[in-house]
Amino acid sequence: MDCNSARLLLQFVRIDGPDLDGPEAGELDTHLAGCCDCSALAQNHRRLDDHLGRAMRAVEVPTGLREQIFHRLAADRSDRQRHWLAIGLRVSGIAAAVLLILWGWYAFYTPPPPIVYAESVGQTYNISRLDAEGVDAELRKLRGGGSLNIAPTFVRYEYLVGSPALAVLPGVHESKGPVKVPQLVFVHQKDRGRTNVAWVYIVPNSQYRVEEPSNSDHGYEFRTDIRKSPRNDFTYLIMYQGDHWQSWLAAPVRD
Repeated sequence: MDCNSARLLLQFVRIDGPDLDGPEAGELDTHLAGCCDCSALAQNHRRLDDHLGRAMRAVEVPTGLREQIFHRLAADRSDRQRHWLAIGLRVSGIAAAVLLILWGWYAFYTPPPPIVYAESVGQTYNISRLDAEGVDAELRKLRGGGSLNIAPTFVRYEYLVGSPALAVLPGVHESKGPVKVPQLVFVHQKDRGRTNVAWVYIVPNSQYRVEEPSNSDHGYEFRTDIRKSPRNDFTYLIMYQGDHWQSWLAAPVRD
């Protein structure tokens, strides 16, 4: 080790301190043993360290300083905790206010769901008995008014259950939307608890074409039939279960 390296080390480390160990400490000791100038510089550093150490140890520490420092640290920690607690409370209050406003907006602007009156439903299916004119009046309500006269006249309306409704039919080309047409439901109670049921769908010919049913497969639970309106502007698609619909649903022919 040369003098420049030794003096550089002496500027930044203590010779007998923990900052210098290993090969560098051995090289420095070897160099100081053979170099008078560097050895004298090292002695000056030792004397300065000793002098400063004695001066610092001679300073009297005020009574209670240690306790005061610990109390101050605890107070600072408590202040920080109170600060963050206050921030948390403010954020929680803002969040609660926002939720309250959203809830109030939802409760005020969301309309109540429509009500289904069970009594009205029961009266419709048990008391109401419509004829062709009554069905036409109900169909006007479904279709938004206008003159219709499309109710079938070839059926016995004493077997009609409830009022007409709009039904969605399958079997339309997938490029078309769903088919919503008026539906009439007829029920006939036979002897020994057996029941005949028929559904009549009123399909406008201007919008859809109804294919003729084959009924070649007798394994079907429901069978189908069709009838045309007098002006051929509607097709009545009849789907029935039980006896053939004409044996109980067809209106008697008038002379």
